[in-house]
Order: sequence, then C-alpha cells, then structure tokens
Amino acid sequence: MVRRTCVRVGFLALVAAAPVGAQTNDAYWSVWSGREERLSARAQALGGAAAALGDDSAAAATNPALLATLRHSELVGGYTSFGRSNFGTIGGGGLLKSGIALGGYVRRPTTIRETDLNRRLEYELTEGGVMAAGKWGRVAGGVTVYASRLALTAEALSQEAGGPLRAGGGAGSTRVGATAGLAWVDGPWTVGASFRTGSKFSADRTSTLDGLTDDAGSQVEVERPWLLAMGLSYQGVKVGVFGQVDVRQAGTIRTVANRGPSTGTYDAETGGVGAVRGGLQYALLLGGVSVVPRVGMTHLAEAGIRYAGPSSGETLLFAGTEARTRPTFGLGLVFRNGVSLDAAVSDESTVAVEGRIRF
Repeated sequence: MVRRTCVRVGFLALVAAAPVGAQTNDAYWSVWSGREERLSARAQALGGAAAALGDDSAAAATNPALLATLRHSELVGGYTSFGRSNFGTIGGGGLLKSGIALGGYVRRPTTIRETDLNRRLEYELTEGGVMAAGKWGRVAGGVTVYASRLALTAEALSQEAGGPLRAGGGAGSTRVGATAGLAWVDGPWTVGASFRTGSKFSADRTSTLDGLTDDAGSQVEVERPWLLAMGLSYQGVKVGVFGQVDVRQAGTIRTVANRGPSTGTYDAETGGVGAVRGGLQYALLLGGVSVVPRVGMTHLAEAGIRYAGPSSGETLLFAGTEARTRPTFGLGLVFRNGVSLDAAVSDESTVAVEGRIRF
C-alpha cells in the first residue's frame, strides 16, 4: 500500500534532496509510485472494480451516482490493515421518497508510518464527504463534495559530498474537492463513470548540511491527480461480473526554494491508463445465510518519476515501479436480518473487513 499513495511524493520531496539544483537521493525516489486505492472490503475483493458496483454505499464513494441504486438505507463500517499501517471507514446512505438519495462518509484512506535508522516517515490523509444522487429512469447521477486533510512529519539523514545532510518537514492542510458520477442501469447491467477532481497540498522543508543551515524553509507543493474511473458490471441473482479502467492525470510536485525563485517540477506517472480491474462473485444459500465468495485481479501500470529542473537540459530519471498484476480474494456473508459481513485479502499482507446493517 505504501507504493500506491500519491501523497507520499510530498514526503519524498521533503527528505530526499536539498532545494532545486542539489543532489537527489535515488534510495527514496526509486520506491515511489503515485497509485492510490481507497477501497471497501467488497470492492477490494473484486480487484477494486467499484465504478459500476451497485447497491453499495461504500462503492458510492468511488461513483456517487451508485447511491441512487440502493434498495435499502444502510450504515457501513470497515477496517483495513496493511503491514504496520491501517485505516478505517464509516458511512452510509439511503433513498428519500422523492427518489433522491443522500449519504456521507468519514474515512482515513491513507495512513503510513515508516521508521528505520536514517528515516522517519509519518502521514495521515483523512477525508469526509457528503453525497447526493438521483435516478431518472435508467440513468442515475450523483456528486460528492469532500474535504481532505493531510497531516505529515518527515525526517531523514543521508551522507552527501558536503557532509551529513539532515532533512525534515511537515504539513497540516485541508483541501476541498468533488467527485461527479453517472450510471446507466438496465436490469442486471450497470455502466458507470466518475471523475474526481485533483487538489494540491503545501508542505514545508528544512535541512542542515554538516551542522549548518542548508534550507531554512522551502515550500513543496504536492498534487493529488484527478482520476477518471469507468466500469461495467453484471449483477445477477447468483453471479456477478465486474470490470473497471482507471485513467489518471500525471501527478506533480513543485519545489519553491527558500534561497530564491528557482523552481523545479517532478512528474509522477505518465498520464493515461493507470489500472485495469476485474472481479467475479457467486452467491450460495447455506442455511438461510447467503455466502458470496469473490475473486479479483488488479493490473497496475508502470510508474516512474522524471525531474525537470529550471536549467535547460537538466533531467534526472528514476525507474519507479514496474507494471504488475495482483490477485485479490474475498468472502461475504449476508444474513436475513439485514446484517452483512465482508472480508478481503490481497498481496502485501493487506486484509480488509467490513460490516453493514440495512433497515
């Protein structure tokens, strides 16, 4: 999960190098990837294919139009653990008599804590949103307005040509964004698409080189890229098939050096197809309980970083992460009293659990 978070690039910009024009530490940059996944347990088990996952208020955080496909009002709570990091989600939604659906959520899509002899990295991204959707015939539309708060601290020690470089930084800023979605529903078939706006966070960076002040306070601007998700699903009584393609903008970081107006931009991931997702589920009725095993697949595109400095021809390349395909697995239990439980596992020791109650 550490490699899937766009905001981590802010930390790396803080701790990896002196202001623009100085050295850059490949040990930090080479592991970075601007891949972000904010998934419920059910969506995670299906490979993250949530853009056309109907009748699920947690999936509506990806595509708010899906809120209008709810058959009952529901409350949802979940928890995900990946390595030493974790996050939680609470939310829900329901239909009004007028055909308009309302919902909301508060969650921590990203929490990362890394500590070793030469580096300490901690940040939390907390997000809360209000969703509204309506359905007119086969067409549904919705919008989410959300606020995201980034809190971070970072420290790193490296040996440079001029002596030991100790860098650190922090941020605590809130940004407002929106997600708009559309869905077309015809019986068991759903086509969905959503667009999440981008946002930028500001962070401070300071450093000392060989015990002397090297940077008294540069600014680092981190961009959370916009994301377009497009999905198709078939949800029958027993069988469900889900697919999704993510298209994203290239994330960027701009460093405004404390010593002058010189700036540089780091491009994170080439814009374009960022992920292809798919999943299957099958419902079995066992003793009055619906048991739903799920399998999924996520193919993540290659992610690299290019630094374009203010001087002509100044370019540094970093390999980033290779494209890879990972499997996902899950299980759902649906009880007659309106309670359901979902669990999902994937690579990198990621485990997600989720419970909901319908009324």
